[in-house]
Amino acid sequence: MTAPAAGPPGVKARISSKMIDLLPDPLVFRILPVLYRRQEPELARLAEIVPPGRNAVDVGGWLGPWTRELARRVPHVTCLEPQPDLAAYLRRVVPANVTVVEAAVSDEAGTATLGLPEARHGANALASLGADPDVAAVVHEVKVVRLDDLDLSDVGFVKIDVEGHERAAIDGALELIRRDRPHLLLEAEQRHLDEPLSSLFDHVLGQGYEGWYLEHGEWRPLATFDVQRHQLDHLDDLQGPDYINNILFAPEGSFGADGPSAG
Repeated sequence: MTAPAAGPPGVKARISSKMIDLLPDPLVFRILPVLYRRQEPELARLAEIVPPGRNAVDVGGWLGPWTRELARRVPHVTCLEPQPDLAAYLRRVVPANVTVVEAAVSDEAGTATLGLPEARHGANALASLGADPDVAAVVHEVKVVRLDDLDLSDVGFVKIDVEGHERAAIDGALELIRRDRPHLLLEAEQRHLDEPLSSLFDHVLGQGYEGWYLEHGEWRPLATFDVQRHQLDHLDDLQGPDYINNILFAPEGSFGADGPSAG
């Protein structure tokens, strides 16, 4: 389990963790999705990408913006968050149809080092497996699970935000993917990877999936994604509208030529 490459923080790291201390937990949980939609517009398009009536999994729950919005649309959400303080916060605020699992996700079960790269407010959004304990400001030994080992059923949607550990998370869920054929929303950034981003995409597409990304309000096929134009040219403005890091994967034939739609 290797640590992703360092890079400048996005808006998640700029949302101060002081928020948890200054505001009541339920209020943080309620207002964060509204604030966060500017960074992740896909959060406002769940009607288009989340199959109704099926369960969802949120890998990398953080402060819970995806968990909250998913819980309003699906029967049950399993939220995985390895950081002890964040997992405790989530347990205090999530509705009854959410199960919080305090664990990281990978392709092997066990334990691993989870490190935060800097001692700054909001750095909990950048925690990663395998971080160098001599560099990380805060280090936890955390439980690691495979999604395939959890008691999950009828999963229609999986969101994965694991700061460079995406391939291992996918490989630990291949049985689930082949069985339930869920839609996958993958936060994937070249700045966090040692391999070409296209290699990660090909790995998911090889499971019988097709890919889409949201650009300026329009869904576009993954074949038109260019890592230089959509990511590397915008590393100085990770929260700007031109930096794209969320990729939607769905079983082949799930959408028409124009991609997802609410209709």
